[in-house]
Amino acid sequence: MLNSISISIRGCLLLFTALVLFSFPSKAQRFFSVVFDQLPKDMQMYAREANNMAEIPISGVIEIPGWDHMSVVTYRNNDRYDYQRSTLNYDGKTQARFSMKTTIEAEIADYSVEVWACKQADSILMVRRTDVAAGDFYLIHGQSNGAAIKFDVWGDKYCRTIARIPDNDPVRTPGDTLWIQSSWSHPYAGAWGIHLQRLILEKHGIPTTIINASLPGAKISYFLQRNASNPADPYNLYGSLLHRMNVARPKTIKGFFWYQGEQEALENIPGYEASFDQLYQYWRQDFPNVENFYVIQTNILYSPLSPSIRDFQRRTKYLYEKTDHLSTLGLDLEDDGVHYPLEAYKEFGRRVFYFLEPRHYGAEPNPEAEWPDVRKIFYTTSAKDEIALVFQSGQRMEWPQDSLIKGENGADVRISNKDFFYFDGDFSQKGIITAGKAEGNRVTLSLDKGVNAGKLTYLPLEKPENVSVLRGPYIRNSRKLSIFSFADVNIAAPLAPPALTLTGTETGVRIAWQSVAGADSYVIEKKVGESLFVTLAEEDGGAGSYTDTEVIPNTSYTYRVYAVNAAAESAYTMADIVFSPILGSEPLAANNFLISPNPVREDINLEFRGLQTGRVSLRTITGLTLFSGMLESRDRYSIPCRQLGSGIYFITFENSEGIITTKKFIR
Repeated sequence: MLNSISISIRGCLLLFTALVLFSFPSKAQRFFSVVFDQLPKDMQMYAREANNMAEIPISGVIEIPGWDHMSVVTYRNNDRYDYQRSTLNYDGKTQARFSMKTTIEAEIADYSVEVWACKQADSILMVRRTDVAAGDFYLIHGQSNGAAIKFDVWGDKYCRTIARIPDNDPVRTPGDTLWIQSSWSHPYAGAWGIHLQRLILEKHGIPTTIINASLPGAKISYFLQRNASNPADPYNLYGSLLHRMNVARPKTIKGFFWYQGEQEALENIPGYEASFDQLYQYWRQDFPNVENFYVIQTNILYSPLSPSIRDFQRRTKYLYEKTDHLSTLGLDLEDDGVHYPLEAYKEFGRRVFYFLEPRHYGAEPNPEAEWPDVRKIFYTTSAKDEIALVFQSGQRMEWPQDSLIKGENGADVRISNKDFFYFDGDFSQKGIITAGKAEGNRVTLSLDKGVNAGKLTYLPLEKPENVSVLRGPYIRNSRKLSIFSFADVNIAAPLAPPALTLTGTETGVRIAWQSVAGADSYVIEKKVGESLFVTLAEEDGGAGSYTDTEVIPNTSYTYRVYAVNAAAESAYTMADIVFSPILGSEPLAANNFLISPNPVREDINLEFRGLQTGRVSLRTITGLTLFSGMLESRDRYSIPCRQLGSGIYFITFENSEGIITTKKFIR
């Protein structure tokens, strides 16, 4: 035992002595005579990959000969978890390279690594790193609402950032980078960013790192001050974020949030679109590992340029690759009308979480986790006294009731969304819209007279009279996400509603419609009783028909059809029917068939009058298809029925000419 200890001491002294004899790269980490070019730091996080694992690379050079291999031992919650080694090949030199990697899971667990220099009779611990983790990375850049400097009491060591502890060491510079808990650091990770981390951790057990380099009051021009010879220069606003990202070196970044634009709106600074375009080109060059850029539409600020800036932020999703958008409209504002209290920042973090959850954390997709964005605006009548706004499919829109607030002079002020719409950029027009209503993904505006406007804007240019801070309520979806504000969106010409007829058949309800001038396709929707409408199909072309076979006898259904083109949609045409199937009629003799036995226990047999080609299907009385198969030039066909429960079923045959015959049998 004493002999092995003395060997280890001699080995340490030998490695330490070599420290002064060899140079090493300035960015490398040296321990004795081992120089690492890849080595985790305490608290470091690595980006998880699709398999929920992250690789930790460890590599470098040992600068003295005589050692057999380097090894890394990984511990999970202090239990040995993994062992890897790298054989040293000196090739006649006095130094040798090594390279290893260990893999850890993205989870709430404490990982640590030990790196050893080894030979046959000796091994020496070079370095130990603790609290290493795997998880997701997010970046935040912008101005004060990106920085979101409102401190909460919550924090967790699995929610991290790269920054420094505030005032812990005054001599530290902006370029310093420490892996620390995100809840108390400089630069601050931000109130809504930290709450996003908390929700990801508590609901899905995934650690996260947020790097935030936002600066209150920063104009977009500040972010364009990029040092071309050193884009990661930590002493400018652009490089301060890139520098920290380069220190972290994550393989992937889930999202880059851009929250800026208030300064241009407040100061009425032109050229926002061109500046953003240049900035985006820099991002694509310097942040290639970002999966998605998220542009956050700012709240209402009153200036001539504010509506157009917000509308551009709304449209970035459709203008730039790998880009999506979010909105802050409807969050509770502070009295300055620009910033938010802590609870509103946390609410925004919650909304961002639900927005990201289907993308990265396995949640079921929900259209209403996304902010409603207007897709089409069009007149619905030839008199142009009604306008429809169509939002994403799956949105369930709500028109909020008017509300009363205390005005600046103490008198009651009525807040109504009908007062927030403006035609052709003329903000002096008021009182034209008399009412609004929401149904499905549509909002319909009723006008007191026909207008001939070509563009529509939502939200005021100037502060409403006698209102200190406008807080809504605004048009929203059923999850209370307010719509994106928009400016100068085209109002398309109306499409006429299609004529509609419903007919009961043996197999279901046949919906037929007439063609409409200017229409590209027709959407068929259905509901049962007081339920919501669901889309059955969208059919291209002119006049046509569609048969709904998912129907139950003696049940009332409502169908509606509307015409669609790229810019507009028609009003709905609706009709009701009680489905009563026509059974027992004899279609063309060549298409008819007999079924036996009836009732059936095992197989149902179909016998045709001559050779037939077509499709056979088996349905329940509720219209659910249990079996579908093809036959070609056959006069007999069998379907196994052993697994069927007791009840009434239907066999349908559709031949190659589209003629349909249905028979009923009992199991």
